[in-house]
Amino acid sequence: MIFEDPTARRGRFVGIAGVALIAAALATAGLIVVSVLAVPGLPALPPALQEVSDDADVAIEKLGGLPDAVAPPVQPAAVPSVSAPAMAAQAAEPPVAAKSLGGPGFLNAAFVLQDNPQSVASLRAHLANLQIVFPDWLSFGDASGALAVNVDRNLVGELHAAGVKVLARVTNINAEGAWFEDGLGAFLRNARSAALFRDHLLTALTDAGADGVNIDVETLHPEDESAYVDWLKQLTDTLHARGFQVTVDLPMSNKAYDYEAIGRLADAVVLMAYDEHWSTSGPGPIASRPWFEKGLDQATQRIPADKLIAGIGAYSFDWTQGATTAESLSFDEAVALAAQHQARIDAGGEDVNSHFHYVDEDGKAHDVWMLDAISGWNEYLYARRAGLRGAALWRTGVEEPQLWSFYGAAAANEFDPQRLSRTLGAETVRLEGDGELLRVREGLHDGRRNIVVANGYIDSALHETLPGSFKVQRFGDRADKKIALTFDDGPDPTWTPQILKVLAKYNAPATFFLIGEMVQRFPDLARAEVEAGHLVGNHTYSHPDLRTISKERLWAELSAAQRQIEAATGRSTLLFRPPYDTDSAPTTAAQLEPLQDVDRMGYVVVGADVDPADYDRPGASAIYAEVMKELTAGDGRIILLHDAGGMRNQTVDALDRLIPALRDAGYEIVPLSDILEVPAATLNPEISPREGMLSTGARIMSWASTYGSGVMVFSFAIMTTVAILRILFLGVLVARQSRRHPKEDLSAFEPPVCVLIPAFNEERVISRTIEAALASDYKAMRILVIDDGSTDETASVVEGWAARDPRVSLLRQRNAGKASALNRAVRAAEEEILITIDADTLILRETVSNLVRPLADPAIDAVCGNVQVGNISNLLTSFQSVEYVTSQNYDRRAFDSLNCIMVVPGATGAWRRSTLLEVGAYSGDTLTEDADLTLTILRAGGRITYAPMAKSITEAPENIRALFRQRFRWCYGTLQCMWKHRGCFGKGALGWIGLPNVAVFQLMFPLFSPIGTVVLAFMLLRQDYEPVVVGYLTFLALDLTASLVAFWLDRRPLREVRVVIIQRFLYRPFLYVVTFAVVLAALRGARQGWNKLARTGAVDVARLEMGMEAPAE
Repeated sequence: MIFEDPTARRGRFVGIAGVALIAAALATAGLIVVSVLAVPGLPALPPALQEVSDDADVAIEKLGGLPDAVAPPVQPAAVPSVSAPAMAAQAAEPPVAAKSLGGPGFLNAAFVLQDNPQSVASLRAHLANLQIVFPDWLSFGDASGALAVNVDRNLVGELHAAGVKVLARVTNINAEGAWFEDGLGAFLRNARSAALFRDHLLTALTDAGADGVNIDVETLHPEDESAYVDWLKQLTDTLHARGFQVTVDLPMSNKAYDYEAIGRLADAVVLMAYDEHWSTSGPGPIASRPWFEKGLDQATQRIPADKLIAGIGAYSFDWTQGATTAESLSFDEAVALAAQHQARIDAGGEDVNSHFHYVDEDGKAHDVWMLDAISGWNEYLYARRAGLRGAALWRTGVEEPQLWSFYGAAAANEFDPQRLSRTLGAETVRLEGDGELLRVREGLHDGRRNIVVANGYIDSALHETLPGSFKVQRFGDRADKKIALTFDDGPDPTWTPQILKVLAKYNAPATFFLIGEMVQRFPDLARAEVEAGHLVGNHTYSHPDLRTISKERLWAELSAAQRQIEAATGRSTLLFRPPYDTDSAPTTAAQLEPLQDVDRMGYVVVGADVDPADYDRPGASAIYAEVMKELTAGDGRIILLHDAGGMRNQTVDALDRLIPALRDAGYEIVPLSDILEVPAATLNPEISPREGMLSTGARIMSWASTYGSGVMVFSFAIMTTVAILRILFLGVLVARQSRRHPKEDLSAFEPPVCVLIPAFNEERVISRTIEAALASDYKAMRILVIDDGSTDETASVVEGWAARDPRVSLLRQRNAGKASALNRAVRAAEEEILITIDADTLILRETVSNLVRPLADPAIDAVCGNVQVGNISNLLTSFQSVEYVTSQNYDRRAFDSLNCIMVVPGATGAWRRSTLLEVGAYSGDTLTEDADLTLTILRAGGRITYAPMAKSITEAPENIRALFRQRFRWCYGTLQCMWKHRGCFGKGALGWIGLPNVAVFQLMFPLFSPIGTVVLAFMLLRQDYEPVVVGYLTFLALDLTASLVAFWLDRRPLREVRVVIIQRFLYRPFLYVVTFAVVLAALRGARQGWNKLARTGAVDVARLEMGMEAPAE
């Protein structure tokens, strides 16, 4: 048998060669993996880059670069006793029933500053804890009655979607941010202004979709007390009539306000229980526990508890010795100050307000008092126990994060205050030093405080360890006019050489931050940059946004890029620039966390505060002007430009003007090493021998990227183009064949026919096969079954049929194979027309007639039938059914017109006996005796045609193992036939079309199919939708169209076409695996057996006959 090597020497050679190739591939892959996964050994940073000196400038910024904390400037006053007449008057005049502010139970509210991103972010993060929000949307700053409106409608929608009521806060603050105090009384007394104000307020609340209003009128003079009550009564009457709710903010106690009257008018009163000590007072607790509790007790004597909401402060004050105004701080800022100055935060003593002292760099003493989760819990618990309507937090965005563990929490009643022992990392960043080169030295970490609890309240809290914030050291600030040019995203084959040319023209140094993937593709350009004396830095491998990737991905990105730089230049780099973010003062956790990981890897982060945004292509003149403007303004000393990532002609033109202009302006262009005052070799050191060996893997990747990827893309494009041309070519042939068949009546042609059925262990199916054949409408027919040494009851079943019907006869022989069985039958038969069917194949009534009719033409030597799958029971058999229609039968229609049908299937085919005897009948050289015989007849000058109406159904494998065995035999036999008949190549239609079609599309394409998969996946991952991808999609579309045509021609239900696309991605790869296995087996030379399919008898004749029309001719 062809390919068989009885000596097994070829198999041993192939095995040894295969092991060697696999070992080499594994070694190469291992080297590549190690080169990427092994962290590059970066040298230690020089001392100048290790720590900032103690006298460096220090700044503390909130994450996100947000505004300072703001506390409401209420008018503080001592808490007076409530007079007996006032209490009597309150008792005598019952209060107005409060409108419903929410469901039953304790209400949780919060103030939010709409224009403060941190305040809004905190609100959004804790909506589930709140029932009411007071956004600062409305204000009035003069006596006209005009209202300033600033409403975020998106925020309204979010609040309502969360089931939170929105009560817009109205303040008497003018456009300059100052309180409207002088003239406030006149405004309150002016009926026209008041009416105009009410109209404006109604319109604003209606347009905003608010549920009501929160009136926060402060700086009221005592003489305006009654005027304010009258004004408020008219306002509440108007708003209540329109269904709006009204809450009023009041200081803890102030004689300018009529608490009783306001309590009757409002739906609820928010008591601003903070500012015991305020920004312009001396230092002290902001809301000590005794002061808070006494104030609430006295307030409930003037305002019913079920209408009173306790305002809970969450901010801090830093009083500086000798200063007139304290600085308002958030909790995180206060903790960062304590950490910076190693101060200990203590909430002991009677006040239970957290407090610490420190001395700044100028020797000035500071007192810091804080309202945090400790004071917040005590106040929140007291308000609940006092039966108040609720609590209102001033304000979101400055609070200690732990406050939300109880504030508005579902299990607040069961809250254990010991949970507050843990303090969360402060969301601030501590900036030390100045400059645009960064090292993130510390990150977020939690702290701990020792808490003493009595009767549910916290009596004291002492911080043992403080939560940590980010610490960023900045380098490179200079008093001189030295500046550095930097370029990102390269190297690029178009723009980098032009940039290098301009730099060389003016002898100007620069630093190039390289993308590893670009270095891999263009290593010569990276090498040219270093050889020209420029520095190079790491810009990641694939330019991801560091804020969106994992630590593992970040590590892999930097390592892979570093290896490519080392492989291309022989140098490593200590410089790194994050993609998309060159700010020298990062202020978000998303920015800082990856930079901290970068710092741990040993890199210096290089920012750039001079950024003309050349990536937006604003024009060369605009780039030039923006650089000069920012340098003049002192924004920075590092200029950011790009030599890749798009069209950079404007950058090239701007650079040609910029360099001489900078020098004329007195600037000195220096490498980054000069900015850092270290040697250039420190930042780009030569790699060690070990690193050089590891970078070999990167060189292989670079070679593969430079050459291999191009070859693969080209091959993929060629394969796709050839496949498209094949589909179009076959379509033309099918159309030609459909017009070629004669329409004359051949029914009179009815010579004697013998149906040959070779069988081996077919007892389960042979009876149905004989029965179907006997049901044929062709009369001059007999059936000859050849039992090839079956070990089951196949022969007995056939003998039973022979005893009942004389048209059936049996030949028996020792097992010698299908080809031998058929040859014996050919010799035993007397009829000129022989029809072969497999023992599991069921023919229809008209099948024999339709096979015989074309043989009325004496030039026809064989007829190919239309075999279809008859046991479609799962996705695998559906795939095979589609394959029979779209590949086998469709191809036979096309090649019929060229007389190069490659196989007359043994399952359903007709032959002239004389032709078979002339060519030697069936050969045992291959596993596909029918294909071998077909090619032999064609080589002898025979003519073979296709009879699409000669239908039969066969049993397809129903599991992967059986299918693999069957397709292995088919593919192996096909390869044997190609080799046996290789002399036909280049001769006639068979040699130019038929055999090349099989060689290319059944053998070569499967072997090279992984190339297409890799290329397509690679382009899709890179979002690189080049014409190759478009071509592939075009091929899929044409393939689907051809499938539709094939189904229409066979009159098969078009609904079955739906599996075509799935088949291409699930079934075709399986056939590719089979092809690989076949080629390997052929090379090894081991003898291959028949791999007979186990029959199930699941073929359904009715399914094929039901609704079937004659195929289109």
